[in-house]
Amino acid sequence: MTEIITADKVKSKFDQVSKIWASMLSEYFDPDGQLRPECVYETPCPNRGAAEYDDEFVISGFQYKTCQEMSRRYLYKSQVKITPIF
Repeated sequence: MTEIITADKVKSKFDQVSKIWASMLSEYFDPDGQLRPECVYETPCPNRGAAEYDDEFVISGFQYKTCQEMSRRYLYKSQVKITPIF
């Protein structure tokens, strides 16, 4: 059987990188790992703009939906509002 390779096996300092990423992204995610509502835009279907959708799944706090009109999955809260640093 083929072994699935994970990031910790190919990145020598994966734990350190994970901590740094968590620190950088902490203002966008709540303690449960979900994106904070004030940090994202809700996105209609990018193909036709339809607002009717079915909930599908969540990966790393990002919600995926299926457009009822086209039966295609898309990233629902995909545009993170980021404050410019300069």
